[in-house]
Amino acid sequence: MDTPQTPGKNLRVYLLGASALGRQAFTLLLQAELEIQPVASSDFVPTAIWDCLRQKPALAVVDCDHPSANIVDSVRMIPRLLPDIRILIVSAAIDPAAVRVWSACRIQGYVVKDGGVAELRQALAALAAGRDFFSAGVQAALSADAGANGLERLSRRCHDTGGLSLGTADLYEQDLSEMRARPGGASGGALRPGV
Repeated sequence: MDTPQTPGKNLRVYLLGASALGRQAFTLLLQAELEIQPVASSDFVPTAIWDCLRQKPALAVVDCDHPSANIVDSVRMIPRLLPDIRILIVSAAIDPAAVRVWSACRIQGYVVKDGGVAELRQALAALAAGRDFFSAGVQAALSADAGANGLERLSRRCHDTGGLSLGTADLYEQDLSEMRARPGGASGGALRPGV
């Protein structure tokens, strides 16, 4: 059995998360298990964007179970300002609609929390090495949603270097419209209830 690759200790990681407790727990996990010290963290979108511009991390880890419009907008903005940054979503949600929203943000990885530390380690090592990483649960959700080529279409959307493709932009706008129509609206309501 192969030993999971370990990302380098000098990997510059930024944490974006919905709760202080979640960010603190993630920081402790990265420090204890992977010997990585995050450069900064925030839950506030303007702070996250400013921190990323100032700190220039190689990787942004987004801990978000329910993609709210504020978090989605910041995740969309960061790679536009820092084209070399790689984004890893860490979420309990494997709902195809949530995956579709994140795919419009040009992410390079998506890990389901049930995968544990070993899968997180693999994802961080892959992204640090310039490879994409999508957990098996995410791949299964994509396959169920879009047939066998769901992951391939996700990858094409994520790597559209000229900006969002028309299809991805349409999906993003459709999902954002659904968020705005729900109680809580675009200011923080979950994309799908119960996800």
